[in-house]
Amino acid sequence: MTTATLTPQEGVHLRLGGVIGGEWKKMWSVKSTWIIYLIAAAFALTFAGITAHTYNDGQMAMWDNPMSLILGPVSIASILIAILAILTVTGEYGTGSIRPTMTAVPGRLPVVFAKAAVNAVVVFVFFALVSLVMFYVFTTMTSGTDIGALSLRDDQVLSTLFHYSVASAYYALLGVALGFLLRNTAGAITFFVAVVMILPDLARLLPWEWVDTAMNYAPAQLVGPLQGFESDVSMGAAYLGIAAWLIVAFGFAGLVVKQRDV
Repeated sequence: MTTATLTPQEGVHLRLGGVIGGEWKKMWSVKSTWIIYLIAAAFALTFAGITAHTYNDGQMAMWDNPMSLILGPVSIASILIAILAILTVTGEYGTGSIRPTMTAVPGRLPVVFAKAAVNAVVVFVFFALVSLVMFYVFTTMTSGTDIGALSLRDDQVLSTLFHYSVASAYYALLGVALGFLLRNTAGAITFFVAVVMILPDLARLLPWEWVDTAMNYAPAQLVGPLQGFESDVSMGAAYLGIAAWLIVAFGFAGLVVKQRDV
């Protein structure tokens, strides 16, 4: 993955707005960004269509929040985008293009903030639009059934669309933080998939109740309430937990970026 670099004139340092603009241009200058976003959208929409095609009237009653049935594929597509977020950081470390960026921004922390802000906004908007299209595709294909009668004015519909988009942006932010912490593509992706996504579910198999309770507050488990799944964690507590994990992740990422050579 190759990226453009920020190459200011000698003695000229970029302000935060310029750094954000530079990160925006770098993100969209890479072909893999467009490809991965298109794959994520195609995956989510395809599986929404498949689910709608196989839907039987009355199944909606089996779900606490029927929007979880419609938007389920977003959860998997979000992991793909989180991996892309990792690559936006580790790709620069791998090619060495991070050096001129840090030279242009000697404070370094604005680079972390800019990458996080650009990824979060793009991912949120992307999945908000994809989720909206998925909703219309699903309800159109299931017209005449209970779930096909849903509209944007119904309870939980717009709020769930919003929460799913927030959850996707949260995964991307974790990816950015891991990228800065580990600086290695394979290591960061492995950590995200194995430790963040899989390990908490495996830990629940242990015969101790306190472990099961603690895992409710693991980074990936906190998105459950946002996505309409049954959880012992309230929506408010989930958002507080997400905020706490992001503060911790970017706190350590900031320390690493400030203290380690590039």
